[in-house]
Amino acid sequence: MISNNKIITDFLTLLFFVTISFLIAGCAVEYEVVLTAEPAQGGETLGGGTYRPGETAYVTAETARGYKFINWTIDGEAVSAVPEHEFVVDEDVLLVAVFEKKADPEEALGSGKEEEKKDENLLGEEIFKFPMAPVLLTPAPGGRHFYFYLPSNPVDIYHIICMDSLEHEPLPAPGIESGQVASIDFTLDGGKIAYFVLSPLAVEEEIKARIYFGSSTLPFESDHSFALGYAEIISDADVNHHRNNYSSNPVWKLNGTGIYYFTTGGLRAYSLEEMGSRQLFSRNDLDGLFLDKRLAPHAFLINDEQEILAYLADREELTFIELAGEKETEKVTVKGAEDTETLKYIFEGKYLALHSERLALVYGGGKFLLYKPETDELVKLEEKLYSYAFNEQYQLLTLTDRPYDSGRKLKLYDADLNLLKSVNVPGNFSEVFWLGDQWAVLIFDVLYRLEL
Repeated sequence: MISNNKIITDFLTLLFFVTISFLIAGCAVEYEVVLTAEPAQGGETLGGGTYRPGETAYVTAETARGYKFINWTIDGEAVSAVPEHEFVVDEDVLLVAVFEKKADPEEALGSGKEEEKKDENLLGEEIFKFPMAPVLLTPAPGGRHFYFYLPSNPVDIYHIICMDSLEHEPLPAPGIESGQVASIDFTLDGGKIAYFVLSPLAVEEEIKARIYFGSSTLPFESDHSFALGYAEIISDADVNHHRNNYSSNPVWKLNGTGIYYFTTGGLRAYSLEEMGSRQLFSRNDLDGLFLDKRLAPHAFLINDEQEILAYLADREELTFIELAGEKETEKVTVKGAEDTETLKYIFEGKYLALHSERLALVYGGGKFLLYKPETDELVKLEEKLYSYAFNEQYQLLTLTDRPYDSGRKLKLYDADLNLLKSVNVPGNFSEVFWLGDQWAVLIFDVLYRLEL
């Protein structure tokens, strides 16, 4: 006769082997995430493939010229209205990126504007309509002037716009045909402009580059310029990468008396009065700033109290160098800054913003850190930031992902990073700006006022 103990033992043994079998089978399970575009010519999809149960899939829809992204669907039902979508994989799934051929721009934007007002009542009047959607829109301090890039005419692609008159015209670059403006900077009052022009179409031995000076009053004319030799030019292999860390990056000195700019030899200062330049720091003095043919993320702080260059040397070490006086150097380790691509001082130097800009554009939001030099405090303000702007009243406006939902979120902070206002917005909000006396947002080719 079989004892009860043996029956229990055999049952537990069987249960153990069945459980192990299920676990082994479960570990071997993989799900397919299949992506497709509808219509096929509307764009491309990224992120499909094989995933284990519980893994997070990150998928992206890249829109083709002449089309706009509508949503992601599964079996005809919308699951997300933003191109960058993430979800936990627990089964095989076929995701369809739905695109739509663009209608007349004014008609399409008018429709979107009415929908915005009905939903959140955030969009005010139309401020300015560009000839076509700008690739780049950058305001001067104070917000009274912008420069923007249009991909239509290779000769007159960069324009300056005066917000007072809403007029714009191309930036002149005499002597450099089809020049690429790599960097522009204004004086604090917006009255003067300096910009660096690189000729991308010349063969390598004949690369031309000049730094131009002028008044931002239209009609625009450059006052004078000076040339950089080929040996002085630091440039990315991708001359169309407009935003980040080109060679000269002219930055105005205190009171607009001249500029600071980089060459392959180091950091130089140019005097408008003397119309000549001198070397401030050699390349060896700026350890970690020069990364082959480009520069590490960096920012200048220029105010009545100090002139400082800050740069992220090895993705975790911030280096601060005084440009005048004792020329002291300070190094600070910043954990978690490895994805930083752009640095910018805000609130007259109260914070140094670290932002992974490319991740924001490609993967749907980049990390946003704020470092406070006075206290060495580091604040991880946003995990998925698309765009931000700040004003003279020490207010910071961020555009972020809305968790577990479609669309995005606008957050307004004060100087102590207290949240003043948080508003959900549709997913077509692209970039936010401060125009000197109002918040604004760029949607496709129209600049709207934000009613906050």
